[in-house]
Amino acid sequence: GINAEYGKQWYQRRVRGEVDLEKEEYISYIEIMGRADCCGDRLEGAIITLDNRTISGLSYTKDQTYWKLDANNLRGRFLRVSLENEYLTLCEVKAMVDFDYDASTDSNIVDPGVENLVSIDNVVITSSSEAVGGEAANAVDGEVDGNYYRGGCFSSAVQQGGKWWKSTFVGEQSVGKVIIYPRLDSLDDYLGGAEVRVGDQLCDTIEYDADKLWYTVECEGKKADSVTISRETGYLQFCEVIVQAAE
Repeated sequence: GINAEYGKQWYQRRVRGEVDLEKEEYISYIEIMGRADCCGDRLEGAIITLDNRTISGLSYTKDQTYWKLDANNLRGRFLRVSLENEYLTLCEVKAMVDFDYDASTDSNIVDPGVENLVSIDNVVITSSSEAVGGEAANAVDGEVDGNYYRGGCFSSAVQQGGKWWKSTFVGEQSVGKVIIYPRLDSLDDYLGGAEVRVGDQLCDTIEYDADKLWYTVECEGKKADSVTISRETGYLQFCEVIVQAAE
């Protein structure tokens, strides 16, 4: 059924893995309802994608039957719930579209027209350590998908002391913003408390938010020949870094 309320519209279907919204929409958030009579834990580890881009992974707690996932107004048509398991058991999926949303006025949108200072071809990428399959260069491969197991994310290895990832430019650059795409297939915090620096100048410290699909760090034109992301405790993991030139 479809219900209209306060300028918004619910697309709601009984699903067997995938919902077709029939056209591309800006999705505000997603609701998933699991079984209440049993088997709620069958959604543990399920991956939510919009047009094959990972939005979130599901984590189950005892007696949980409902999940609400912020989609950050991503645009897409095909919403999929998938699970590497024998069963995928769920009862309802809803995708909320806010028709008052205007992408042209959203300051959180990553502007592709602003020069990206990092790519695998024009910078030197180093890190304190690398996990198998989590090479440092993965973070500048142009793929923003947040599923670690698709092979496009960076992860520090087990090590003592602080973890860091660094992009070194050829010469000094003026940095406007650093945009970091986190790992999304797990709800564990692999980025909270990380510090973003241009050279030795601190731009900001990341505050973990499980609903964020990307973090935008303002560096306000700071100049140096490198950008570093560092974290003192826990693993450091993320899937893509964009360093935008100051305008």
